Amino acid sequence: MKTQFDNSVRIVSLENLRAMCEKVSGICHRYEIESVSANRVKVSYSNPDEYGHSSPMVASFPCYPCDDTDKEQRAVILEILRVTGDNWGGEGWQAFHPLLDCPELSRGPDGWTEYEYVVTAGIIGEVYRGTCRSDARQAFDMFNILSIQGRIAGVVECTANGKPYLKGNG
Repeated sequence: MKTQFDNSVRIVSLENLRAMCEKVSGICHRYEIESVSANRVKVSYSNPDEYGHSSPMVASFPCYPCDDTDKEQRAVILEILRVTGDNWGGEGWQAFHPLLDCPELSRGPDGWTEYEYVVTAGIIGEVYRGTCRSDARQAFDMFNILSIQGRIAGVVECTANGKPYLKGNG
């Protein structure tokens, strides 16, 4: 039997992973980078019980050096290899989904912000402006749906954090 497989893998810098941990952490649910080695990054998740005992779970992610001049810089592949300290009966990997589903973050003068894709299109009878906060794929999907429906008239523009990203005619 032949297997068909198609997957997109998300790779982030170590600094982005730190920002992602901070973004998805809350009062109870906490994500922290525990350790960084030559080929692994360990991220802990803890949700203290009513008595304040944390009992963290730790997920291991593969990583590799991404800069020849600075060996401390790492590119982290967001694919969980192993979860240790699993206290969810073998389902502890699910605790890390908020981290894996975190939107793209970009660092600006005011700190880390979600990447924002804005699609502006002149639609017959109205002006359409939609915002996608998670990824470029949603912006492309929005653009494609509008063009398939034949509702676009004029120029379509897509910006990513205020910079031109995609432009086309309807």
